[in-house]
Amino acid sequence: MQQNFESLRLLDNSKTMTLVGRKVPYPKRFDDPSLHKKPKKYPIESMSDLREQEAAIMFDLMSVLLGYEGFYIRYSEAFDPEDLAEKLTGPDFKLHKFLDSSLKDITRRILGYGKKYFALTSFVEMYDNTVYGKLIGALCYEIDNLLKEYQILIARIYRQFKEISNYSLSKLEQELKTGISTKLDHLYYITQKIKEENEKRTDFETLEQMNFQSIIKSIKHDLVNTGGLDDIFSNSESSRFVKGGMVLNLIDTLIDQNEGNGSSHHYLLELYNSVASSFVDMLNLWLENGILQDPFDEFMIRETVDMNLNSKSEQFWTEKFTIRSEGALKQFALSEMQYKILLTGKYLNLLKECGIDMEVYGTELDKIKTLYDPDLYIKIDQAYERANKYIVELLFQGYNINEFIVGLNKYFLLTNNHNMDDFLNHTIHDLKRPRNMVSLTGLTKQFDISYSADDSLKASPLHETIRLIFKLINVKLEKDTYINELMVIINSRITDAQEVFESGDLNSLKKIINSAVSANVNSSGSNASSSVVLNGIKIDDYAIQRFTFDIEIPFPLNLILTRTFVAEYQIIFRNLLFIRYIEKSMEISWKEIGYQKFWTYRFSSKKLRRWIKNCRVLHSRMSDFIRVLSYYINFQVIDSNRIKLEKILDRFSRGEGECELRELFEVLKSFSNTILHNSLLTKVNVLAILYHLLCTVVLYHNFVMQLRKTLILMDEDLYERNRSRMADKEFDEEKNKARLERIFRLLYNYNNQFNSNVTELIECLKYYGQFESPSFLTLFDDLVALFPEL
Repeated sequence: MQQNFESLRLLDNSKTMTLVGRKVPYPKRFDDPSLHKKPKKYPIESMSDLREQEAAIMFDLMSVLLGYEGFYIRYSEAFDPEDLAEKLTGPDFKLHKFLDSSLKDITRRILGYGKKYFALTSFVEMYDNTVYGKLIGALCYEIDNLLKEYQILIARIYRQFKEISNYSLSKLEQELKTGISTKLDHLYYITQKIKEENEKRTDFETLEQMNFQSIIKSIKHDLVNTGGLDDIFSNSESSRFVKGGMVLNLIDTLIDQNEGNGSSHHYLLELYNSVASSFVDMLNLWLENGILQDPFDEFMIRETVDMNLNSKSEQFWTEKFTIRSEGALKQFALSEMQYKILLTGKYLNLLKECGIDMEVYGTELDKIKTLYDPDLYIKIDQAYERANKYIVELLFQGYNINEFIVGLNKYFLLTNNHNMDDFLNHTIHDLKRPRNMVSLTGLTKQFDISYSADDSLKASPLHETIRLIFKLINVKLEKDTYINELMVIINSRITDAQEVFESGDLNSLKKIINSAVSANVNSSGSNASSSVVLNGIKIDDYAIQRFTFDIEIPFPLNLILTRTFVAEYQIIFRNLLFIRYIEKSMEISWKEIGYQKFWTYRFSSKKLRRWIKNCRVLHSRMSDFIRVLSYYINFQVIDSNRIKLEKILDRFSRGEGECELRELFEVLKSFSNTILHNSLLTKVNVLAILYHLLCTVVLYHNFVMQLRKTLILMDEDLYERNRSRMADKEFDEEKNKARLERIFRLLYNYNNQFNSNVTELIECLKYYGQFESPSFLTLFDDLVALFPEL
């Protein structure tokens, strides 16, 4: 005990020496006489003078205030100084039972300082370690400084106690209260919260539950994201220890609670800024240069390095940086702020990948000093605008992304489709065959011939870009039809979000996800086998239903024009191509029934002539429908939206006004989604009806193209003139009656099927047009005008 007083004397006199640790590993205990001889003391009950008791207790308090036992003040029997949890909480003290009651209350109040000092000293001894990160280290530094200040105060009190004869417990309590009492209370509160939270994390089940809750929070946060350079994804992993933003949040809670207390509020703000200094340094480095210097996993941005991913792939850049959901600071609670901070560094990283080092070429930024700076958000906005400006200039002036998108539109949206017309003219018969009977090599060769001969754009500034796209495009035959793929997407069972969010643990979440996956697999299987079959012919087998273009977008354009964007373009292209194929087919069959000599022959049967006329009428109605549908999709949907898109791309290219990259993302996403939706490809009922209509038209084309021999057999004179064509077929009046009845019945069925489907389509367009999709009303009006009788 005398050693403790000597340390205090040296500390007070020199002002340079500090009490940095205890003289022994743990305070002595006298419960076991075999370990330590219990010091003799004068019985306090024998002290008749109250002043003598007070002096004895004050002498003890000089030790207790430094966390040691005294003669008359002992640790409680429950306290074990070798137990880590109890050390971090601090010891409870017990008073001598014969101490005068008038001294007990004030003494008990003073004992709390010794408990907090002991706990804070133990906290620094344990947590002042790089394992717990820089922010905990900074907190330990602040605690250590306060403990030194506290030790100096105790040394001064001890000197006064020795020199002033009437020094009292009241004076001692006043000295403590007017000194660093409040600071000690705040730091003790923070360390206890850290201790309690870390104790929870030592339990595996508790940590797993915390991880689960973080996953649910992450799912809620990421639901709107689809992948790409502009997306924010949150990292839901829970740390084994309290560190980083979690430490700052504990201090922040106290700041809010003490907003009306000037001295406490000021101290806590200083503490927060001191502890957060390394966080601010990381934030400045991230915002200015895109460098993530976070060796202890404390910053709000986390980097994931997956060695299996190509550094120039979309997935790599989507997953490389994530927002750390645990310990999110209130300053960055808004997703807008998270968005800007994440994307600022992400953009700068991308620039570095493209050879632009912001440390060399970038303009300097005003650095953030503290997280409570009044201009914090202004500085973040400036950093974001700077990064956005550089990345937009790189994409539009360095990589000409606007020209690339225009080039994609030529190939996938058929904006200049004479090349595709030439391709279809040469391959229309192959595309009618089953997929497994078509040569992909032959289709690729014809594609090269049809598009490589395109000289119309040689004088255009887009020529080089379009030729680049031509080299990047691959011809493919998919395993499934585009309608079935769309049906699978639309009909996929979406996991009930509420069910997910209310699930209690990881196992229940896995069951829900597995159930959803099974449902989607079953949905896929059922849709894939639901081929449209009319009159025994499978349209789904046609190669045209599987034909598509694929393209690998080069880096860094693939981070903007993502695989999702390309997949949507492919669906749009396959739908356009199928309609264009039907147009070509109907042109062929019109020439057949309008100009081919067997169809124009004047048959002796009036009934047959009337039937031929009805064939032409139905063909004309079907052709008109395809024409109206094609015009609606190509001009009223695609062209009108394409013109808007190209105006925005032109504005970006010229750098006019505020050009944010995320605006480009939204514009591209809106463009493809609008075309898909307005092209009738996102509503199950409308899509099913439209597909049946298109298949009916294709089957009708096939039907009329196969009737030459039937027509020859229907007239004896015509038969005699073409007997050589008929092989073993003989003219037979009785059979002709059956043939005539059959072709009448087939024509009637086609006509009914077509009228029924058109009527259903018109009704659906009216319903969805009035309540969900006003653009459908344009096609509705055109069809009503075309078919007023329906």
